[in-house]
Amino acid sequence: MSIYAEVNRRFHELYCGDDDRNEFIEILEKMPPEDQGLWRMEAEFEFSYRAGRGGRPGYAEDAERAIMERFADEEAARSERAA
Repeated sequence: MSIYAEVNRRFHELYCGDDDRNEFIEILEKMPPEDQGLWRMEAEFEFSYRAGRGGRPGYAEDAERAIMERFADEEAARSERAA
């Protein structure tokens, strides 16, 4: 699972609708800087990937697959750091 998907999953677990709370910052500030950077690159990639595809059935799975293909080396390095 990409760091982008992990952060989104955690966001949905934490989200309570409070406009004064920034769940993304709560999640990201606990991560090492290199993971924060990877999340930002994957988020930017997903944003551009979404154009013309975002409303289609199965989009989340397609986007995750594209992220994992594009950032395979970075995700492998992240897995090694975590181990």
